Amino acid sequence: LHLSLRRQRQMCIRDRLNMVGLNLTHQVLMGSVHADYCYELNTPVAKAAGDLLNFNGRTHGTEKGSHLGAMHDPCAVLAVTHPDLFTSKPRSVVVELEGAHTRGQTLVDERDWVDTEKNCNVYYGVDSEKAIGLILQAVSEFDPNG
Repeated sequence: LHLSLRRQRQMCIRDRLNMVGLNLTHQVLMGSVHADYCYELNTPVAKAAGDLLNFNGRTHGTEKGSHLGAMHDPCAVLAVTHPDLFTSKPRSVVVELEGAHTRGQTLVDERDWVDTEKNCNVYYGVDSEKAIGLILQAVSEFDPNG
């Protein structure tokens, strides 16, 4: 689902959204150890997951020098299905549409003392071990027959 920046801004103003940003998704890192687990499951889905984890780790390895990659999409899904894994704070969030230096950026007002409409729940923390466990559980329990 692709939304224009203008529509995102309208939604952010009118509705209270949940925001799972890069600061959070980089707390859930997976790589070759997790890929090896997937390969041991010996199913087509697990093999595909292992290949993706290896590629993501090699291509987007973190600054820690490891072959671990952030789990962006799984975190977004888990924020909906398992919100208890996350900590968040209500914040004022806008998407800058006209700034010379910040056009297209999501801006979060971190100042608690400023009286602005808190239109977004911004996620800051996650139980990484549990999140990784749920991702691997989803891979291991996948049934192609429904």
